[in-house]
Amino acid sequence: MKDYSKAHKEVIEVRKSGVHGHGVFALQMIPRGSRIIQYKGQKITNALGAERYDEESMDSHHTFLFSLDEEFCLDGGKYGNEAKYINHSCSPNCEAVQEGSKIFIDAIRTIRKGQELTFDYALCSDGELPENWEEFYACCCGSKNCRGVMLAPEEIADKAAAT
Repeated sequence: MKDYSKAHKEVIEVRKSGVHGHGVFALQMIPRGSRIIQYKGQKITNALGAERYDEESMDSHHTFLFSLDEEFCLDGGKYGNEAKYINHSCSPNCEAVQEGSKIFIDAIRTIRKGQELTFDYALCSDGELPENWEEFYACCCGSKNCRGVMLAPEEIADKAAAT
């Protein structure tokens, strides 16, 4: 496995994205299986994360939180790095790999120079989803396999079964 996580500034850059806001793009070809970057941020409780990013006051889902376990998460909005700008895709070229309390972004297929890095957020709710859940968690990835939302497939199935 090629490890770019220490020298990621030579391999990736943040710029405007066609998917959403800003994105992370490859400055060179990144081989499948490469470790690209560590997702950094302040380690906080999930309760504090919910306070910082109050979904009820948002028009659409947008946070820099990355769940570690049932008690803690990383807030990339505080002390984070470029990894916080990696956008969601239903057909991603990267995956998030957790090792203890660290999260790494690894390439699951070869990424061409200039291509945007993406991973499947597979979001899960802590409770009841809002009535406008399809709008709130809308996906803009544009892949042919797009689920339409950034939720995990199980969450979508659970919501569909409840209606």
